[in-house]
Amino acid sequence: MSSVEINVYHDGCSLLDIHEEIKLSINESNLCQGNKVSFVGIITSKEKCAVFLPKRYKFKVEENPRKDAKNILNLLTKYQASHKYDQKLFGLEDQVNVEMLTTLSNYRILLDFYREKGLYRRRTTRENKYGRGRINWSKTTKNETPILVNDDSPVYIQYHTTYAVNKEVSSIVSIQKYFTALADSLIGWIFTESNAQVLYPELALSLISPPGTKNFMLHQLMKERSQVFDNDRLRLLTALISILENKSSSTTNNQTIGVKYFWPIWEASLKVSFNDSSKKVLETLPVPSYQYEAGSKIAPSTLIPDIVIFKDEDIILLDAKYYDTENTLPSWQDIIKQSFYKNTLEKITGKRVVLNAFVFPGEKNRSTPLSVHIKKRTENEAFDNDLYPEIQCLYYSVKDVISYYLADKEDTEFFS
Repeated sequence: MSSVEINVYHDGCSLLDIHEEIKLSINESNLCQGNKVSFVGIITSKEKCAVFLPKRYKFKVEENPRKDAKNILNLLTKYQASHKYDQKLFGLEDQVNVEMLTTLSNYRILLDFYREKGLYRRRTTRENKYGRGRINWSKTTKNETPILVNDDSPVYIQYHTTYAVNKEVSSIVSIQKYFTALADSLIGWIFTESNAQVLYPELALSLISPPGTKNFMLHQLMKERSQVFDNDRLRLLTALISILENKSSSTTNNQTIGVKYFWPIWEASLKVSFNDSSKKVLETLPVPSYQYEAGSKIAPSTLIPDIVIFKDEDIILLDAKYYDTENTLPSWQDIIKQSFYKNTLEKITGKRVVLNAFVFPGEKNRSTPLSVHIKKRTENEAFDNDLYPEIQCLYYSVKDVISYYLADKEDTEFFS
């Protein structure tokens, strides 16, 4: 990009509010639900760049969005690298996320390799006669005549040697330069110390045209990979192959880097921030059993609490909800499920659930609910507080969640 015009939006915003060029990318990548955007990340189109922040992420218009964009990309990169996809926990939606994040991870590999090692070179071994390098005794003893000294011990005056050199492979370098320049034009501006538009301006001319067809580039990369054993070079070649094979990637400057569904990342981040212990109770939760004439059949349970925190003899039970509560509220099913968890955990553990709550992104205000109660239809009073206890509504800064997640730290103050 010759200049970076950055527009900042939030996940869940209306398509009507989006610039036409960015809207085109959103529609092409199916990053919307109805007339609202469903995306967190970065979209570039020609000379424009749009940063989509999570719902309720606090951002001031007068601020430079580079820091926020960098935090989002670091969050997504870490999630992609450390998260093990589990369909039982996160469903097919998270599989879409993992596939989309592969491109981001690959672009970071390209930029890191160029920063640390520069252009690609293959490490090869060359032979030398009577020169520098490690002595090749097999060739030396076969081709040279020794001098016998003292007790007839052989002494060689002339040696055959081998030494390693880094040889530039022009076809691979051309591919590397093109895709590194592409990655730089898309996300390099986020990582520059100043307001520079790219990290490596010397690569800009490499973007003029791809160095061959997709099949040609894949053939060259796979052929090279079969001859390389160095981990860093293998990682680079594999990343380049993955970029070319990824159906969501293209060799143009119109790129989408991010996730369609942010809720699994919201939940995963909260698990770190609150030092979740839900795995300790998974095996103890009851499951449905269907009775037949021939016996019974246990059905797999999808009832898994999001976050469980043990504090001495007390339990804090949380359900991570990536909702903007001014537009969406937890369903009746969510409320019943949270009540079930509370009653069941108390019965199983003998401990008391002192806080049962939904956790939403953002900050509390006059338009956000404080708690949920089950009431009688015709009377303004609670319906069986023991069976359906009150569920609190908590609000957590998205910036703080990201900060704790990136640092692998627990927020020890939130419940103090």
